[in-house]
Amino acid sequence: MSSHATAPTRRQNSLAPKQIRELRELLLAEQKELLEAYQSNVEKEKDISFDDAEDYIDRAEKGWDREELLALTEAERDRLLLVEEALGRMRRGTYGLCFADDAPIPFVRLEAIPWARYCAEHQKDLEEGTLKEPTMNPRMRFPVRSREESL
Repeated sequence: MSSHATAPTRRQNSLAPKQIRELRELLLAEQKELLEAYQSNVEKEKDISFDDAEDYIDRAEKGWDREELLALTEAERDRLLLVEEALGRMRRGTYGLCFADDAPIPFVRLEAIPWARYCAEHQKDLEEGTLKEPTMNPRMRFPVRSREESL
């Protein structure tokens, strides 16, 4: 009889290969759209010049335009990271599992939000503050699972 404990196994998502292909296409389309929008916003930001602003109000409006554009760009970057992280989970075979309990996330939720990391119930708990977000990687802005959590 072996004295070695068996390692816990990760749950498998309940998605059919066809569903995974469909969700991968949604993620890749979102990734492409976000990259194009980000590049467009970077170009627009370069075009905002304060040199031709005639008065204080013009400068304030241009400043507001620039801040709004940068905020949008940051939101797009954040979503892009979520999309790329979801594609990584697909490659590792962990896509479609809730970060809170490894239960399968329903296809209908993933179809609506293909980068979802939580089932609807746990997402609500997270937003209400009753569920704590896993350890965050400040450089990547998304949770990093420890080796033990990945098993």
